[in-house]
Amino acid sequence: MRAALLAFLLLGCLSPAKKVTFEQAFARAGSRESAGKMDEAILNLEIARSLDPAKPDSYLSLSRIYRKQGFNERAFEFLCLGFENSSSMPPSALDDLRELSTNGAMLIAVSPKGKKSLAAGRGFADGPKQARVLAALKDRPLEFLLFTEKFVEESNIKDTFILLKDFRCPPHLKWLHLSIRARGFYLFGREDDMEKTVDEILPLIPQSTDTRRLYEVGRVCLLQGLDEAALALLQRAYDTVPKEDRALRAKIEKALKYPEIFLEEDGRDP
Repeated sequence: MRAALLAFLLLGCLSPAKKVTFEQAFARAGSRESAGKMDEAILNLEIARSLDPAKPDSYLSLSRIYRKQGFNERAFEFLCLGFENSSSMPPSALDDLRELSTNGAMLIAVSPKGKKSLAAGRGFADGPKQARVLAALKDRPLEFLLFTEKFVEESNIKDTFILLKDFRCPPHLKWLHLSIRARGFYLFGREDDMEKTVDEILPLIPQSTDTRRLYEVGRVCLLQGLDEAALALLQRAYDTVPKEDRALRAKIEKALKYPEIFLEEDGRDP
């Protein structure tokens, strides 16, 4: 019934006698949603999506409404479709995609410096979710790397390297890619791979203004005992940190001025 109604509305909207724009359909969806008429809101969003598949608004709204109704699978699928069809999905959509494709509080084995421990983080809910995310982001290398980075930030090295396995990095994203790999190899306990990755990073340091990642890679280099690389990374982080970011500046200063205290405090947590 819903499919038939949608087809009827589409025929009416797209007929020469009655042309409806994306903006009109999207606005009508908003008014129907405000009135609590969710089915009508969804139908109008579907019309808007058919009129301009490249605009992210309809995908985001459909995902939001379905998620609010408890239909997380549909919400997830519309986010995937949004990334596949629109080049202007906002950063918040990437966070939503991750929440809808992963489970929380998973225990993951890590081995920094050969010391095995368990870390809690998010991981893919199942294989199909992982495959769908890979398909949705396969032509979006920046979004793919930012999505992957969230796993390494939560110490989920398993999903980090599953995602990176067949990734072909474009040259302009080399720094981001290598910074993720270096942190992942540290957590994995793969010291040789980490050192090789850091060797690739060193020539990129003078041009980087990515303070947070300079600090994070410098941090794991210090923890790993790669002191020269750590000094170069942390000094560049200090040189580029915004004056208003006092918290990050303080962390960098501590790592540079008091490495023994930093190692004692920061080394407790992988």
